[in-house]
Amino acid sequence: MQTKDRRWYDSHFETTKTLALLEKLSDEEKEALSESLISIIKEIKDFHRDDYEDETKEPPLSLGIDRVIGLYQSSNGRRWYDKPDSLGFAMKAMSTLPEADFRNIMDGLSVTLSNR
Repeated sequence: MQTKDRRWYDSHFETTKTLALLEKLSDEEKEALSESLISIIKEIKDFHRDDYEDETKEPPLSLGIDRVIGLYQSSNGRRWYDKPDSLGFAMKAMSTLPEADFRNIMDGLSVTLSNR
């Protein structure tokens, strides 16, 4: 019997691995990484905004129910990355990206943090 993943990111191994690596960073490292992530997220969102200036393309209608529920539950602040700090803000912003972009960022972070 197959069980459903409990969290919106459980289906992507690199995301689970990256979150474990991020948790071990110092507060200073988390702050510096957050600033970089927020900058990257803004660039990706700007890139996609340009995609939809062409009237023949339409933006996606939804993030997906699992991601929406994850964003809602993050307001409870139960997990370490849901805390109201810059990394928490970066994680929430990143979770609103298209899934392929989100996974690419998490894959890159996983490689970078694993090689430290």
